[in-house]
Amino acid sequence: MRERDAPDECVIALDVGGTGMKGALLDREMKPFGRLRRATPRRQGHRAVIAEIAGAVCALDEQAAGYGATVRRVGVVVPGVVDEVALRALGAESVVLSCGPDGLHGITPRGSWRATPPERLTGNPTGAGDACVAALAAGLLSGEPWPAVLRDAAALSAASVPCATAGDFDAALYHPFRTTVSVETTHAIDAH
Repeated sequence: MRERDAPDECVIALDVGGTGMKGALLDREMKPFGRLRRATPRRQGHRAVIAEIAGAVCALDEQAAGYGATVRRVGVVVPGVVDEVALRALGAESVVLSCGPDGLHGITPRGSWRATPPERLTGNPTGAGDACVAALAAGLLSGEPWPAVLRDAAALSAASVPCATAGDFDAALYHPFRTTVSVETTHAIDAH
């Protein structure tokens, strides 16, 4: 059944933390209209974590269908060391790796890029992953090219770090960072 305010299309954003996962369905304005929380079964090994990620994405896809919305993209952020070649071999078309304060590395069928914030900021990095996922989802839904998507995600993520409250961002930093985050072409190993 379709809700009055549910959009026709959306993106899935999933932030995988060391102990828990937070997911949301986001419309074009990045407003959430569906949410999900699950535990991350990291003590059960990487296969259990991958299965839980897949289950969370499927559950969010079912939520979207219940609202009458079509999922256009899925963004997943994970902590720690990630093997992008293995993820691509498992079927991920594009992979974005967070390098913490050093920015993002995006590997896609169209190329590979590194987005680096113009400066290292100190503060509370708790909401930086959520900010990154939100910006990635918004950029992918809008159809922006990958370098622009990565630049905006690195800018919003960095601008969230100085804020005391997770979920906030410093607009005075974010707006100039949108043009000063450096994006350089890199070379990734082809998994195919």
